[in-house]
Amino acid sequence: MDLPRHVAIEGIKPSKSTVYHFKNSTYEESAPAHIHIAIPVNDSTYVLLTMITSQVTKRKEFYAHNAKALESVIEITSNELDFIKKASVIDCNKPLYQTKEELDSIISGDITFIDASLSDDLIERIRAGIINSPLVKPVVKKLLT
Repeated sequence: MDLPRHVAIEGIKPSKSTVYHFKNSTYEESAPAHIHIAIPVNDSTYVLLTMITSQVTKRKEFYAHNAKALESVIEITSNELDFIKKASVIDCNKPLYQTKEELDSIISGDITFIDASLSDDLIERIRAGIINSPLVKPVVKKLLT
């Protein structure tokens, strides 16, 4: 069953049992949709999302000049997330920190809710990756502490 868009947008929230698949209109037009993980923050008016990408080599090359940023690229496998079909990374250097209205304006097309089983360890690794990233704004980091 397809949800009305406003209901789907409202449904994006931190959860250990759901991740979100959508296309971000701020990326290149040819970029595919990505899976996003919503991370709990201390502000209910915003959503903090990290992106999973299978472009492992590109992400590592992009941050090769910045060792601290490279440490905030978390490698994951299907052993951690069963919907992952090939080696992937979570880029904690560029989290989306948006209101639901802002999310609605950048999401292109449908939003797919995917059942997941996110471990406490993975959530903590993502939080640490965001907090330790030299590229994430202090205001975002503060919401995680």
